[in-house]
Amino acid sequence: MWPSLGSRFDISFAAGYLGRFNSSPTTSHNTVQLRVLRYLKGNQDLGIYYDSKNAKTGLTAFVDADWGGDIVDRKSTTGYALMFNGTVVSCASVKQKTVATATLEAEYIALSEVVREVLWYLRLLNDFGFHQKQVKVMVDN
Repeated sequence: MWPSLGSRFDISFAAGYLGRFNSSPTTSHNTVQLRVLRYLKGNQDLGIYYDSKNAKTGLTAFVDADWGGDIVDRKSTTGYALMFNGTVVSCASVKQKTVATATLEAEYIALSEVVREVLWYLRLLNDFGFHQKQVKVMVDN
């Protein structure tokens, strides 16, 4: 889980999904875990690179949700990425807490999660002296 939080956002969904089975793992979960580790070993050169020369000003958020993606409890998954000056500063892939009855509702729940994260980052940036009045939030619905 640790690499997905700090530097390898590309495995965040797999790490979060495997984390749901910590209390009762099976051999199939171990197989998937080994595949993730093989992926990390084979792609050691991937990572997040910060480039100040091509900086875009401001905070931008991208958000999406599936609808009822978990076949066991029909809960949706929220995915979002926050970018500051063109570089990812936060991202997550999280199972939603409630069951959405429509695609629009799943997207609305995801949007509320990312707006909460955006507000936190705006306050943090304000403390550092970066005063931003507008934030682009990109949603596909």
